[in-house]
Amino acid sequence: VTVSTGGWRTRTTLDRINRALRPIGFRVYQHRWDWIVRDCTTGDEQAFEDGDTYGGSGVEIFAAEVA
Repeated sequence: VTVSTGGWRTRTTLDRINRALRPIGFRVYQHRWDWIVRDCTTGDEQAFEDGDTYGGSGVEIFAAEVA
């Protein structure tokens, strides 16, 4: 899954990104203004960047498209 904030780093965007990533075992959270992505299976974490791909499915989901 490839995700993008569309330039909107808000609580709503964070919620929608998490709705897309949770089923494939990833989660995004905010810590001191930084967005961090966590692999819930391994516990690995990295900085969230627009356009990153998670899970290897190749499906693109933009936060504004997830209801």
